[in-house]
Amino acid sequence: MPELKVGFARVDITPMLGTKLAGYYYERKMEGILDPLLATAVAFDDGEKRAIVMSVDNLGFPQTLHSMLREKIAAAAGVEESAIFVHCTHTHLAPHTWLREGTKENPEYVEFMLRRLADVSVMAVRDLAPAELYGTRGKAEGVSFIRRYEMRDGSILTNPGYQNPDIVKMHGEPDETSQLIIVKREGKPEIGIVNFQTHPDTTGGNFVSADYPHFVRKTYEALVPNSLCIYINGTQGDSNHIDVSLPAEQGRGYHRAEYMGKKIAMSVIENYPLAKKIDGDKIS
Repeated sequence: MPELKVGFARVDITPMLGTKLAGYYYERKMEGILDPLLATAVAFDDGEKRAIVMSVDNLGFPQTLHSMLREKIAAAAGVEESAIFVHCTHTHLAPHTWLREGTKENPEYVEFMLRRLADVSVMAVRDLAPAELYGTRGKAEGVSFIRRYEMRDGSILTNPGYQNPDIVKMHGEPDETSQLIIVKREGKPEIGIVNFQTHPDTTGGNFVSADYPHFVRKTYEALVPNSLCIYINGTQGDSNHIDVSLPAEQGRGYHRAEYMGKKIAMSVIENYPLAKKIDGDKIS
């Protein structure tokens, strides 16, 4: 069986003041920083094939930009384009990167970010070390909520408001499963790959932030000795952070991001001792 090697790298991709922010239907410009925006890369190598998994604190990339990025990473890091997975955490407090009618939003920032994402891929490859994989799951309850609600008049509304007396119930159930892959490496910090699924949109305003994924990473690295953490958001797009049973001032804000991030991190950390070894083969 080929020897698996895994590398980790992280870079800061926080923009300059005045950069246009994404996430809402009106123009906003960055005025400050709540926490830095990061790009994290994990490289996998089995001696024959190499792959890179990347998590970027951004709302999302259009396919055109994604293709440009994979081309740059492939050239810089010696990885096939088909073996590069770029994930955006979907924070609503990050710069616009969309390409509209052939033009870039925030062209200076996009160019900076592309270079940084290529850099972090190279750094992850240079950090490769023999590794073993372990996996476990948890459950983060009371963090994610289906954002469609059945109302008393029979209608279904999206985000009908905090403590709306006409709400009957959520129209569906959120996936509260949290997952953890532990990468134990020879002579280097281990890597925690954490996965959950809900919108990061707790705070609003014009100060950039990775939202609750920032607190997932921060909490995990604080509580698991000699560890590094990458967060991968899941794909349940009909869920968000809004607990309609709470008053508005309790259900939103930066404190809500902290609450969510810590709870998601703790849901996998508490099952850390139960992680089972994953027998891998070749990278595909």
